[in-house]
Amino acid sequence: MIQQPTRPLSPSEKSERSFIMAVYILYILSAITGVFGPIIGLIIALVQKRKAQTELGRSHFKKQVQMVFYALGGIILGLLLVFLTILLIDYKYLDKSYDFIAFIGLGFAAITIIWFFCVSAMSLFKAVNADNA
Repeated sequence: MIQQPTRPLSPSEKSERSFIMAVYILYILSAITGVFGPIIGLIIALVQKRKAQTELGRSHFKKQVQMVFYALGGIILGLLLVFLTILLIDYKYLDKSYDFIAFIGLGFAAITIIWFFCVSAMSLFKAVNADNA
């Protein structure tokens, strides 16, 4: 495979790449920062998506925004399943033998969080190793 020479990044492209990596790092650190990491990352991604000058920047920022909303939807869906199961069992609409549904909801929320971390880490790796061209 022949490698083509790459041009150096302009200051604006370096800044764009720094913002891309910062958002992914905020997403990964959300285990420590709680919901503040993704919220701050989402705000940065929304602002920078409009300013992006390269196709790489636009695609990363778009993906970062989508990731937050997919994760939020998955977590809400899982916790809603838990809440409804507990509520229905408490009001005797469901038998206690249906409590496994709450664990399915918790599992769904947990898998969503794990997905969020894995996609953030893989995308950060891609952003760091992206071609300069």
